Amino acid sequence: MRRRKYRKRQKKIIILSLSILMLLTVGYAAFSTNFSLKAKGNIIDTTNVEDLKKTVITNGDGLYVDEYETGRYVYRGSNPNNYLDVDGDIWRILSIENDNTLKIIKQESIVGMKFDNNYYRADSTYCIQSSYGSYGQNIDSKYGCNVWNKKDGEYISGSLKGTVTKDASLNTYLNEEFYNSLSDILKGEIVSHVFYVGPISISDVQTIEKGEQSEEWVGNVALINISDYMKASMVLNCSFAEKTCSTDNYIYDDLVLPALSKYTSFWTLGRATGNSLILYDLYEGRVNSSFAKNSYGTNPVVYLKDSILFSGEGTKENPYVIIN
Repeated sequence: MRRRKYRKRQKKIIILSLSILMLLTVGYAAFSTNFSLKAKGNIIDTTNVEDLKKTVITNGDGLYVDEYETGRYVYRGSNPNNYLDVDGDIWRILSIENDNTLKIIKQESIVGMKFDNNYYRADSTYCIQSSYGSYGQNIDSKYGCNVWNKKDGEYISGSLKGTVTKDASLNTYLNEEFYNSLSDILKGEIVSHVFYVGPISISDVQTIEKGEQSEEWVGNVALINISDYMKASMVLNCSFAEKTCSTDNYIYDDLVLPALSKYTSFWTLGRATGNSLILYDLYEGRVNSSFAKNSYGTNPVVYLKDSILFSGEGTKENPYVIIN
């Protein structure tokens, strides 16, 4: 009788132990699966500069090898996947430079601004001269000055020479007030970089680019080059003066046109050779001559570090986002 009771008790203990073991096993499996799913959900696919280069194409909208500059890549077409969202502000990747930095431009104009305020550089002797039309050789500075940055010593452009003692007022604004207003995330990725600020002659893209690269300025924020705009079109070596550069060009569609609806025109770094007054802006997709004092659409341009990482796909619906 005692043996039967002992066996029954032993059987109950075994059944109870097996039940507990099964519960523990099932619970661990559920926890493990849940943990695994959560872990997988937290894995973020990242994109770096080298990954971007692997997306190079030869047809349609997207990233292309720069036909005119070795080791450089440019986004072309009406809607390439070059969207970058920084705290709700949309920027577009213009190019991968030959030092692997990314050149980007803010899609929305920050405000209609003068390239150079009236009389801002009245003490710069270069800025009170002109060879433009009926304005003669000597003028005051009420039209503003078209040189982007101050120059050491005597500055010479064409037949004009003199001093440029200050940066353009827009240069000062962008690199002080505007730059300081940027998020810490973006400022942490911006690198001080060479911008090409030389005077140009309106011609083919190679001639324009040669003029731009004749002078350099190093800083955090500037404007777009005319050659950047031309290269973004699907029309290779398009004619800037005849508006063909606006064809299949996301810069025109998404940046210039919205700016024109508010500010008449769109600032670039392009300026006339041998002239202190005139800049080349984008107006209806073609070249336009304007005084530096005019207020136009202003879309800042910066360079990002070569070590930057993104999540996202670069599309309008799922733009790239900087990973800290």
